[in-house]
Amino acid sequence: MKIHRIVPCLTLGICLAASTFPGLAASEPAVLSQEEARELYQSARRDLDSRRYQQAAEKFQRVVGYGAYQPDGALYWIAYAFQRMGRAEEALVALATLAEKHPESRWSREAQLLKAEIRPTQARSSTASQEDEDLKLVVINGLMSADREKAVPLLEEVIKGDHSQRLKERALFVLSQSGSERALEIMENIARGQGAPELQLKAVEYLGLFGGEESLERLESIYSESQSMAVKKRVLRALMLSGAREGLLKAAQGETVPELRLSAVRHLGMIGAGEELAGLYEKEQDTEVRKGILDAWFIGGQVDQLSRIAKDDPSIDLRRRAITKLGLIGAEETGTLLTESYRSSDDPSLRESVLRALFLQRNDEALIEIARNEKDPKLRRSAVKYLSMIGSDAATEFMLEILKGK
Repeated sequence: MKIHRIVPCLTLGICLAASTFPGLAASEPAVLSQEEARELYQSARRDLDSRRYQQAAEKFQRVVGYGAYQPDGALYWIAYAFQRMGRAEEALVALATLAEKHPESRWSREAQLLKAEIRPTQARSSTASQEDEDLKLVVINGLMSADREKAVPLLEEVIKGDHSQRLKERALFVLSQSGSERALEIMENIARGQGAPELQLKAVEYLGLFGGEESLERLESIYSESQSMAVKKRVLRALMLSGAREGLLKAAQGETVPELRLSAVRHLGMIGAGEELAGLYEKEQDTEVRKGILDAWFIGGQVDQLSRIAKDDPSIDLRRRAITKLGLIGAEETGTLLTESYRSSDDPSLRESVLRALFLQRNDEALIEIARNEKDPKLRRSAVKYLSMIGSDAATEFMLEILKGK
């Protein structure tokens, strides 16, 4: 293995060489701001979560080339991605580079554990190793029903020990079911990034899924103290999973990062927090956040709130957006509301939005009624155009009537 081939590339600020890792696309030195590098890093982490290992490795490759944002973490995750793709030699190259360039990195211990996964001892075959791990999984699954007090320290040892990612994740999941104070402390420490960084996002999620009020307080504390976008987003998701309206509303009101504010708003919609969003909408001055609230109402099926905006909001753009969302909900629930909105509006652009919304829900009955009675030639043509795209029997019959001059 020619490990030394990496070093000149990194020294020049170029990502891991394509000649060293032929499966990765060659990349030129990237000019990235600190914020861009951070976002790229977090995007690569999301790719890992979605098992898009090739994409993740390529993005981390660029982060390493930039060098100013967690290059040691990026090298670890490159190795992790390669290991998951079954490319052991390339994973070991990345780990060797991590050890050489960042000997004091907090990822060093995790790198050693990953290396141990890639190079199991010769004393046990890969088949025997798999059988051993399967047996350990059976033991872990049965620990809580046997003796919870004894189980917690044993599970902690598994999480901290020289074990596979699969085994550690299972141990963390079982630990989350314990309900003990010590288990909660262990999960909080991991969620804060204190050990087992590869389990951090999972720990955040489990705190939201299986913890009580105390877990929610810990999650809010983690959110306020963390500098990681990925962690903050996972906290918001965990609050949503636990139905924590207050915590999400606090983030939606006080967060200064637009992406996180919109994420909090979206999660409020997912748990049906229509009234909380209504209060936020009235106070909100940012148009993009208001659009996000409309989207959240749509996610939560809040027809009344969307109807109110569609009828009365001073902003034409927001009224049009609300009308479109009503059209996506379905004719049975919103067809009458849209028809009434069409009749009560004098604005041609709003009426056009209503026609499009009726088309989206394939509401041929309402469109035919409008086309029969509309005096504005342009709007009548639009209604007929949408009917032609629906192509239902009723629409076809109506268009034949027009051809016959009826």
